[in-house]
Amino acid sequence: MTSRPDLLKPFPLAHLCANFLASHFKNLNPRPTIPVPPLDKFIVYAIQRTKLPQTYVYTALYLLAILAERFDHRLSSSTWTTHHRLFITAFMLANKVLHDDSYSNSAWATIASGVCTRQELNNAEREMCKY
Repeated sequence: MTSRPDLLKPFPLAHLCANFLASHFKNLNPRPTIPVPPLDKFIVYAIQRTKLPQTYVYTALYLLAILAERFDHRLSSSTWTTHHRLFITAFMLANKVLHDDSYSNSAWATIASGVCTRQELNNAEREMCKY
């Protein structure tokens, strides 16, 4: 069985993403009211579960960088209560932009494993696209 080399080491990439989110989106709640896994473990799980290439994660980071640069002061709404929701929304949008046959929002809600519902993801996607 062969494996894709870009799926072998999601841990350093997950740490990069978690550090980026923590440093660029400080106004979000670092201690959410819902039980969530540590951010880097959540990101590793999302990468492994989707089996998407690392380029999708880097695209999500690029979307988040644009968002942080232009609209960080507006991201304190209830849509963006955690870094987890912000990451999964950007990762979902990166998948939709880069791949015609992407996962459904219901599948992304399953990947998010309780961090947000499908409806919350729908709202977060709309809001992120608006920005």
